[in-house]
Amino acid sequence: MRRLITSLLGISLLLSVFLFTNGCERVLPIRTYIIGRDRTWTALNFLGKETNMLGFTDDLIYSIAEVEDINIDVGASSRIALVENLQRGAFDAIITFDAPTRRLRERYEFSNSFFDLGPVLVVPIDSDATSLEDMIGKVVGIHTRDQIIYDVNVIPEIIFTPFENILFAFRNVAEGHLDGLIMDAFPAREYIESFYKGRLKAIPPPLTDHGLRLMALKTPAGIDLINHFNDGLQKLKDNSDYKGFLEKWRLGDLSTYTGVPEEEAQ
Repeated sequence: MRRLITSLLGISLLLSVFLFTNGCERVLPIRTYIIGRDRTWTALNFLGKETNMLGFTDDLIYSIAEVEDINIDVGASSRIALVENLQRGAFDAIITFDAPTRRLRERYEFSNSFFDLGPVLVVPIDSDATSLEDMIGKVVGIHTRDQIIYDVNVIPEIIFTPFENILFAFRNVAEGHLDGLIMDAFPAREYIESFYKGRLKAIPPPLTDHGLRLMALKTPAGIDLINHFNDGLQKLKDNSDYKGFLEKWRLGDLSTYTGVPEEEAQ
């Protein structure tokens, strides 16, 4: 009898452990990925639309989390501390505008660009140019302090001329004193929309792959987050949510922007 009671107690104990263990597995918290960003967009020229970009990235990131069925939150940091916080594990990924060079890719995993920032070619509205190659033998303006000239595959036959004042350069293109102008896509769009609509246009896509993207450590968790982000971003583009967020925050798709009204482009 005593042996039977001992056996029953042993079985009860094992059953309790089994149920407790499985119950714990069911209530374990789901991992939340933390994405860090610089809320002031230091070193980026958004011409007063910094808040718009915050709203856009919030909508985009949380919508990607929803369609991918993962938990994501957004954290803030100064630009100089972003990479440090990523390396020490405070963030699972950060928003960066650094180009994913071969050297950086050895240590970090990069997502696809979710907002292009590379330079574009600006030309008169009636120009036949469709690429930088079409500017051979022509005069193209470029900012004296800009590093764009080192990022773009420069064609020797193009005559580059420096300028200091961006509005002066725009006016010279509009008046025919310059054949074109190379400058960052975001301010190019804003200036064309504000002052030169119907007179100037941009040639998409941007000439380099600079843009806003996620950067994570090259770990299984980091790679998994980047894959989820890329998949979710594509889903939002496919169902037009991405375009809707751009319109909501008055940003526009720089990868396809020309400045030419759709009815004229057709």
